[in-house]
Amino acid sequence: MAGLGWLAGADLAGVPAAVQAECLRVLERARSVQTVAHASVLRAFDASLGFEDDGCRSPRTWLMWQTLVTPATATDLVRRSPPGGCRSRGRGRSATGPSRCPNRPVRRRSSGRLPTPG
Repeated sequence: MAGLGWLAGADLAGVPAAVQAECLRVLERARSVQTVAHASVLRAFDASLGFEDDGCRSPRTWLMWQTLVTPATATDLVRRSPPGGCRSRGRGRSATGPSRCPNRPVRRRSSGRLPTPG
């Protein structure tokens, strides 16, 4: 991370084009490795139901809440997990019933209204 931080703040305008091109090639290889690593960790997180520890229904909802990614990005990350990863698990229902992310309203499709605080 320190190297990426340095690179992000570096003035690369004066660096030769060949060096800039090599930086771009290396960064793209790093992005590929990061994508595989992210998918692997997400698969393990899903398999262990780690998202339920924070009261979320799925890895997707957890990603949106904890990492502040957009719904589209969270969906993409879940889809890119290795085969056998991120599954619905009964649409977010655990053995004790439905769960949700903290401070997020439960949406009910039948009435369209939010539950009253209890």
